[in-house]
Amino acid sequence: MGNQISDAEIESILDKFDTDNQSIGKGLVVGKQAPDFTLQDHAGNAVKLSDGYRNGPTLLVFFPSSFSSTSMDQICNYRDAIESFKKLRTHIYAISPNSAEYHTELVKENDIPFSFLTDKGNRVATAFGGSALSMRGQISRGVYVINTRGTILHAHTEPVMLTHQNTDKLIALITSLRDHKLL
Repeated sequence: MGNQISDAEIESILDKFDTDNQSIGKGLVVGKQAPDFTLQDHAGNAVKLSDGYRNGPTLLVFFPSSFSSTSMDQICNYRDAIESFKKLRTHIYAISPNSAEYHTELVKENDIPFSFLTDKGNRVATAFGGSALSMRGQISRGVYVINTRGTILHAHTEPVMLTHQNTDKLIALITSLRDHKLL
């Protein structure tokens, strides 16, 4: 899965950004209502967030505009763990500013079993606090867990573009939220 950056290294990076008075963007606050939105998926269908989370918890995954090896690792990890997500009744929506045509090709080539949504202009990413720009001018990679009432229960924004949240830890988190009847 490539080189992983330790928590201490990430904290050091965050401290440096704070020292330099640059904003990384932490995303929306846990416990707040998720902003509702409607975006087009890779098949051309309109997908409304509130329609999805009413049927089970939702995992929103924001990606930068170019699908790097880190993004593909993350996408394929979710694909490979799809049965675990299904057992938890969790819907996954991957969101990026790439076109529906690009997403369709990506889904076909990689046998992806969840929806990719097109966020032209990063409107939804910005609403979720992903407007912080990386050194390359792209949105930050972010993950949100939303319960069936639309409340954000987990928000994670990557401080650097080379990392993504561990899939096993994410599944363990969703399992714990379910076990505590928070989903």
